[in-house]
Amino acid sequence: MRYTAIKDPEQFVSVTSVNLGTMTSWSENPEATAELTRKFQNQILKRSESEILKQKEVKLDGEIALQLTYTYLEGTTKVWGQQLYAFHDKLLWNIACSSSQANQEEAEAAFKHVVDTFKFN
Repeated sequence: MRYTAIKDPEQFVSVTSVNLGTMTSWSENPEATAELTRKFQNQILKRSESEILKQKEVKLDGEIALQLTYTYLEGTTKVWGQQLYAFHDKLLWNIACSSSQANQEEAEAAFKHVVDTFKFN
């Protein structure tokens, strides 16, 4: 499943879900959790001049979620982004948001609204 809300070409919020098959919660296997967290971090860090600014545990509709806040360079534009990962009903859900740093406040507010109002069912 994928939902993308595009406000302008430099900003987006998307919601996706995938079945990983091998992992269905953050707490079931600490080693798998650490490996998956590193995978998400590496996806961000492979971008040009990338930096993870913050990593924290939050709740998404009552489920434990990992939230990453980061920046990277795309061409000459500094991009700000947030990603949130949560498990529910054997699916890994991802809410992602990115924008130019010039539009960061607006994008951050949109991301927060999606996260705060999100319901799995």
